Amino acid sequence: MALLRNLKVSRKLLLLLIISALSLIIVGVIGINSTKKMAEESESMYNNTLQPNMWLGQVRINNRALGEYTLQLMLTTDPKENEEIKRLMKESIDEINLNINQFKEIKLSPENSKNFEAYLTATEKVSKSRGEIINLAIENKNEEAYQLYKQEVEKNIAEVNNALSALQQSNLVFAENQNEQNKKDLKTENIILVSVIVLTLLLLITLGLIITRVIVNPINSIKELLAKAEQGDFTVEGSYQSKDELGVLTISFNNMIIGLKKIIAKVGETSHQVAAASEELTASAGQTTTATENVAVAIQEIASGADTSSKKLETNSTSLKGVHEGVLRITDRTTNVAELSRSTAKDAEEGSEIVEQNLTQMKFIHQSVSKSNEVIGSLSLRSNEIGKILDVIGGIADQTNLLALNAAIEAARAGEHGKGFAVVANEVKKLAEESLSSTKIIADLIGSIQQDTNESVKIMSEVKDNAERGMAISTEASEKFNLILGQTRNITPQIEDITQIVLQISESIESISTASNQITLLAKQNAANSEDVAAATEEQLASMEEINSSSQALAFMAEELNELVSRFKI
Repeated sequence: MALLRNLKVSRKLLLLLIISALSLIIVGVIGINSTKKMAEESESMYNNTLQPNMWLGQVRINNRALGEYTLQLMLTTDPKENEEIKRLMKESIDEINLNINQFKEIKLSPENSKNFEAYLTATEKVSKSRGEIINLAIENKNEEAYQLYKQEVEKNIAEVNNALSALQQSNLVFAENQNEQNKKDLKTENIILVSVIVLTLLLLITLGLIITRVIVNPINSIKELLAKAEQGDFTVEGSYQSKDELGVLTISFNNMIIGLKKIIAKVGETSHQVAAASEELTASAGQTTTATENVAVAIQEIASGADTSSKKLETNSTSLKGVHEGVLRITDRTTNVAELSRSTAKDAEEGSEIVEQNLTQMKFIHQSVSKSNEVIGSLSLRSNEIGKILDVIGGIADQTNLLALNAAIEAARAGEHGKGFAVVANEVKKLAEESLSSTKIIADLIGSIQQDTNESVKIMSEVKDNAERGMAISTEASEKFNLILGQTRNITPQIEDITQIVLQISESIESISTASNQITLLAKQNAANSEDVAAATEEQLASMEEINSSSQALAFMAEELNELVSRFKI
């Protein structure tokens, strides 16, 4: 019992749950085993009695069919019908053999084994006699076949049926005995199962009551102690001792009562001290109120001075902003001038390079024009020489024409002997005329070329003069650009120095402006703080008045607290 009481509540409940689960498992296992046993016995009854009886019943049916087929075979003389009956008899025999083979596989009792041997012996006799009857019937010796059937087969068939009946009856007796045993086993299993269920329920109920009592009794005890403490009786103390949660709860309750006793005693002592302190606080509050009023007046004067300083600093800050903006504009202008100076220097360098290129190009043009002028002069001389040569060719053509005319005259004088010479003279005359015509055309072309050449010489002379003037102008422009470039290079560093100085001035003014803004901000903060202090001082005055009234109320509350504490029993 002590061991159960020292267990934690969760473990007590877990113990109850585990025992319940084990009880269910035991009941379930017993039920499953009983069901399994009944199923096995039912399966055994089916396999060992019901199925064998079905096989034996089918064998008896087939034996009757064979008897009928045998009689039919003895009555008919038609060969086809005999063959059909033989086929049906074979099917019945095959089915009998199948059922008998299945019956052989089961476990037989000694009695059934004896009956089965009698069946096999009688069946062998019937089969032998039936074979002879079939042969006689096929030979249409029906009378002999029938006599053999009456003498041998009927007696053996009766033995076969008796053996089958004995086997079936034995199986039925075995099934009845098995059924009775199953009923007894079922009754025993039910008794065991009910007994286990009853014992399990008793165990669970007993354990549940014990665990409930172990849990509920300490809770009720704590409940009663709490009710007494609620009425102001702090002399109570829990007596339940255990290592579970309820034991810990009892210890915590006792510690709480001890703590409350100390608190109430301390509150009683403190209430007396509060009453005395409240009287002293009332006196001090009056003195503090007077001092606070003096401080408020001084703070107001400080706030007024701080406000004036703030306004002056704002004026200085505004002026510094104006100066700073002017310096920034100067900085922008000097920066632009420096950029413009650098751009001008760059343009001057590019212009100087272009003028140098132009001067070089003008020199090249002057040289080209001089050479062209010389070439055109030479061309004019050659044209004059060609004109003279053409004049000579024209004279030669005139002379040739005259010679051809004279030759034609001489050929005419010669008559028949001069016809060939006349033809040659005529061709020479045509050649002379064509040469004279071509010479005139060439002379006209040469005249045109000489005229164009003379004009080209005049134009080239003008171009040469213009090229010389362009060279002079380009040389002068190059000198001017070099002068501008030198001056620009001297001005640019000076402008950059001015820009740096202005930037330094701007940074200094910006620093001064920032400091001025900070000072102005501090002055405003001081003024605001002074006003806040003044307001706080006024609030303090009001608070002191409230403290004065609160101290009086505190004294009254201390007296009431003493009365309340005196009601508790510690």
